[in-house]
Amino acid sequence: MTVPPAPAPSSVGISTRQLRDVALRALRARGVPYGPASDAAAGVERMEVVAQCGLSALVAVLGREPATPAFTVSADAAGQPAVPADASGVLLAPPVRDLLAAVPQELVFLALHEPWMLAPALADHGRRTARTLRLQWDGPSGPGSCVVAGGRLHLDGRLAAAPVPWRGRLEFTDEVKEPPAGPGLGGDEEAALLTAARRSGLAVAAADWELAVASARRFLVEDLP
Repeated sequence: MTVPPAPAPSSVGISTRQLRDVALRALRARGVPYGPASDAAAGVERMEVVAQCGLSALVAVLGREPATPAFTVSADAAGQPAVPADASGVLLAPPVRDLLAAVPQELVFLALHEPWMLAPALADHGRRTARTLRLQWDGPSGPGSCVVAGGRLHLDGRLAAAPVPWRGRLEFTDEVKEPPAGPGLGGDEEAALLTAARRSGLAVAAADWELAVASARRFLVEDLP
């Protein structure tokens, strides 16, 4: 049996399976259907492994209004996303991914929580199509960006949730004006990180984990399909 890494005093060691299961049940407890909740749970796992921000984003969603969080997005007549109030990238990554094929140049998000959680959808699309994508946002914790260029994912900025949503702009471009800092993360490298985390486990913030587990307890595992 593989033992997870020893946690720091303010963290706790968990498996990636535990993270996905808790995320799924916590979102189901908030009324999100199984399919979108399962997709979101996979995104939470992926972003926790890649950027250590998946669990905190999930907790931010769970800490907002008790109503069911938005898990769909539609396009208006101009092809722009009609994002519901208090929507989060945690749940909108899969439907935004479905919109990408029809986007001519850009998408504008007037108000979106945790926009960096769209990164998996953008990375998958950019790697599959060889397109260059740049998502920039600005909001309460400052500006940030997610760039997918040459199949490599670059994240920049403070990836911290806040009560006020961000404004974001997603562009498809043949050229990134300012080269992303650092080497970024390729698809094979990301897959290797996920494999290692699934083998060895994760150390996550203890307070966030306790909140997520408390929310998950409201939904019985037997209720899953």
